[in-house]
Amino acid sequence: MKSLKKRIQNKFNVSIAEVDYNEKWQRSILGISIVANERRFIDQALSQIMNLVENNNDVEIIDHSTEII
Repeated sequence: MKSLKKRIQNKFNVSIAEVDYNEKWQRSILGISIVANERRFIDQALSQIMNLVENNNDVEIIDHSTEII
């Protein structure tokens, strides 16, 4: 998870943290935060992040959700 988080953070300039299951190596929940003045930019960045994670053979996405405030 550490290398994946760093790759996402460096490529997309977002804040990312493990927000649950911190002590389990088999499972993790990541929280990603993006601040922008255009919704289109946020949607595009989140889509690209999901593609990056989905194409990583070391992880499996079980569920994801998006909240825009």
